[in-house]
Parts: sequence; structure tokens; C-alpha cells
Amino acid sequence: MDVYTDTISKINSLPRNLLSEVNDFIDNLARKNKIKNKTHHYSDDNLAELDMKDYLNNLTEYETLLADGKIKW
Repeated sequence: MDVYTDTISKINSLPRNLLSEVNDFIDNLARKNKIKNKTHHYSDDNLAELDMKDYLNNLTEYETLLADGKIKW
């Protein structure tokens, strides 16, 4: 039996109340794989810049919300 068939068989044998846990686990694996693939194309030196880009985008959004009076300091 191949891995795909074996995995589907195991999922099908689980009680329905555990399927949400399996689904969450699969989502986490997919997210982890996406992050791994995304960062795979960058050197270690560029990883810090990627994190900084997200930080700067969040900071800009935060400053805009402050300026618009939508949030308070």
C-alpha cells in the first residue's frame, strides 16, 4: 500500500470528532511547507530583511490607524 492510500485509510477509520484535529494538523503542515518553500529561495542574510519588510508594513499600517484616530496610543 502506498503512503497516500495508507493515510486516507487511517483518516477514514478515525471517529468524526477527530477530523477537525486532523484538518488543523494538515493546515499546519501546509503552512510550514509554504514558509519553507518561500524562505528556501533566500539566503540567510536576506531572511532578516524579509522579516523587517513585514515589520515595516505593519508599522506603517499602525501609524496610519493612529493618524486616522482609529486607534489610540
